[in-house]
Amino acid sequence: MRDKSQSTKRPNIAEVSNYAPLGNAQRKSRAHKTNVDIRGLKIFALDKLPLGSPLREVLLYENDMLDTSTFLARLFVWLRLRLRRGEKR
Repeated sequence: MRDKSQSTKRPNIAEVSNYAPLGNAQRKSRAHKTNVDIRGLKIFALDKLPLGSPLREVLLYENDMLDTSTFLARLFVWLRLRLRRGEKR
């Protein structure tokens, strides 16, 4: 008989290859550490969008740096504003 104190568990792929995929908590903390610089979008808004454009006003009102989760959430709104108004490129 085997001694129960010795582990008979087989190693999983992460242990074998020294690769440990990120868990949800690690992904969330990493996402909040990354910022997106939207100054290029602001320059685009100033140069290309008409004065009365709601998208122009919203973009110019934003901070220059947004964390990734905020950027992605706002990106959806910005795209909807652009498509709804039918603004030209």
